[in-house]
Amino acid sequence: MGKKLYETTGFIGALKVSPRGDLVAFADEPLAGDVSGYVRVVDRTGQTKAVSRKWSNIQGLDWAASEIVVKPRMYFVTGGRGLKAAER
Repeated sequence: MGKKLYETTGFIGALKVSPRGDLVAFADEPLAGDVSGYVRVVDRTGQTKAVSRKWSNIQGLDWAASEIVVKPRMYFVTGGRGLKAAER
């Protein structure tokens, strides 16, 4: 078994591993039965950071492909709001 990196009282979804494999982006919906939440990024040590404001509905996440990455840039799509971006 692996190491627990993050826990929520609600739901975790839309998990995406970064191209380098050192970070995981995910939608954290902290209230059970409520699809609103935050985009968070967690590293291998369990350090977690919210990288977005609260969204009413997160549809999916993806990392941008890049040969040279200074700061991973992650794109996420939100319900009815189009494409938004956040940096870790």
